[in-house]
Amino acid sequence: MEDLLKMGGESLLVETLVTLSTSNAPTPLLADSVVAVSTLYKNAISISDLSLCEKALGILMELSTSSDESLQRKSFFGINAIVSHFRPMAERFIEKDGIRLVEQGILSEDLERKKKALLLYSNLLAQFPTQPALSTSNVCSQAMQDLTSVEWESQYALVEAYLNLLQ
Repeated sequence: MEDLLKMGGESLLVETLVTLSTSNAPTPLLADSVVAVSTLYKNAISISDLSLCEKALGILMELSTSSDESLQRKSFFGINAIVSHFRPMAERFIEKDGIRLVEQGILSEDLERKKKALLLYSNLLAQFPTQPALSTSNVCSQAMQDLTSVEWESQYALVEAYLNLLQ
């Protein structure tokens, strides 16, 4: 991964994502670009200039509200990789009202999306325990609804995700 960065791969991958997201590119091609950028940032050891990362984060935030569920999931994975790996990007995520995306994920009926949103919320809380934007009543309200209405045996993964959040 570090060799890819040294050869200018970060710029190539992010600019490809920018181009594909602003054109009428086929969704599978755009999704592949999202995965490539997400993998780059998830596995990068050291990136000193975060300007390209910030650009990628902005695009991923836009794509996370796409009508294509696969693209939503992949974008959310990328956001989680960037936000959990780079604290300045977590700050930018909060500044750009990213908490709204987390709330939408937690309020979703899709169990996988809900679990990923809880993981992201947990990562953000660990980094910013006193951040007022993270003290949302929607998350707490949804947690109570989910935990009081689930069948424990069939929804163990959801219960486990909430327990991880509480830790």
